[in-house]
Amino acid sequence: HRYLVSFARRGYVMQQPAGRNQLGPAAVKVGLSAVSQMDYVRLVTPVLTELSVALNETAFAAIWSPEGPMILRFAAPWRPVAVNVRIGSLLPMLTSAVGRVFTAWHPPALTRPIIEAQLRAGTSRRKAVPWSEVDAIRSEVRGSGVGVVRGDYVAGVNSVSAPILDHQHQLVAALAVVGLEGRLDESKLRNASKLVKAAAADVSAQLGHKAGSVVGFTTDSESWG
Repeated sequence: HRYLVSFARRGYVMQQPAGRNQLGPAAVKVGLSAVSQMDYVRLVTPVLTELSVALNETAFAAIWSPEGPMILRFAAPWRPVAVNVRIGSLLPMLTSAVGRVFTAWHPPALTRPIIEAQLRAGTSRRKAVPWSEVDAIRSEVRGSGVGVVRGDYVAGVNSVSAPILDHQHQLVAALAVVGLEGRLDESKLRNASKLVKAAAADVSAQLGHKAGSVVGFTTDSESWG
């Protein structure tokens, strides 16, 4: 009974007039959140395999964590030498393709503290944060629809990433392809950008996102507060 009272106070349980109990709004919200997460995980898994086969490179998906973008799933190519990624690995915000996607589409209230911490860790002598550069990255990524890096994170490794958006126009994950610059060169990078962007748009559409919808925050420098 004590547990039931606690659940009722938190909104997880509601008592009906007849005395019976049913799930409350908080429980429904948690359930819908879980279903939503399962939906995009289920949808993105076969897409990773398709991208990896089509480009013969490593494809992966990343989600947001309290410490920044984190790799959730990946598909490796058949070639004997490929860029390896690990599930659970964290990616930098400004020097990885996935990080740039989250920088561009995720709410600044969540991304700014991570960016600040990473800049402090990487440039101990720099006290001023170059938000004009961050704004430039956001504008470029949102304008092209993809985040692209050419050896910015790991020398000799190129990557491209695109956002997966849900029916509420929120970024739920990022889709990416990564490869050695000798294979994923400029021409292949352009092709990879088209494929990754199209694949992410397809998953987004299945999640109810409508093309041309705007994520719920501004894109100018004022959004950084």
